[in-house]
Amino acid sequence: NENMLCLGWEAWAKEEHFEVEWFHAYSKYPAGYGINTYDGPNGKYKGNVDGSYPYGIFARKDGYIDIGQNTWVKEEHFNIR
Repeated sequence: NENMLCLGWEAWAKEEHFEVEWFHAYSKYPAGYGINTYDGPNGKYKGNVDGSYPYGIFARKDGYIDIGQNTWVKEEHFNIR
């Protein structure tokens, strides 16, 4: 499996040809503070994360961010850097 980047319109390129700086989500609250997770933007409750470390961002939609494995959180609870 090679790491590929989607450039849009089903155009793909190997990640090795790019210098990428990924965005991360940092909780606005102290570690251990539970932040609800959902199965999609405005989706069903899935569980929570404690915000003890930064999360990679895989998608952003309607005020929610996907932190991986189809786990969505409200963007208002995080700082994006």
